[in-house]
Amino acid sequence: MIKLNFKKALLALALSAISSSALANAWDDYKAKYLQADGAIVDTYNHNKSHSEGQSYGLMFSCFYDDKDSFDKILNWTDSNLKDLVFIHGHMSVKAIKLALLIKIMPPMAI
Repeated sequence: MIKLNFKKALLALALSAISSSALANAWDDYKAKYLQADGAIVDTYNHNKSHSEGQSYGLMFSCFYDDKDSFDKILNWTDSNLKDLVFIHGHMSVKAIKLALLIKIMPPMAI
């Protein structure tokens, strides 16, 4: 017998109601607010500075949304501007960047 958890079922129902166009709009909104033309992800609460953490989020989101152009732009900016800082100070960021790179080189998986 399958035991149904009401809260989990309700959450699954709510998440299934989110359309793919709404998700795409969220990525477009994120890029419009934080992604610069050169590939920097800016921290709008900290004088538009870029951090390894923000670059990592941008890489992961671009992978999730299958946005190769944004991924390449963000990765190139990160490599040119934050490479040394990422590997010295950004332990979580290093993991995120490695994950994003792994996703980039792996073929898409059918779900």
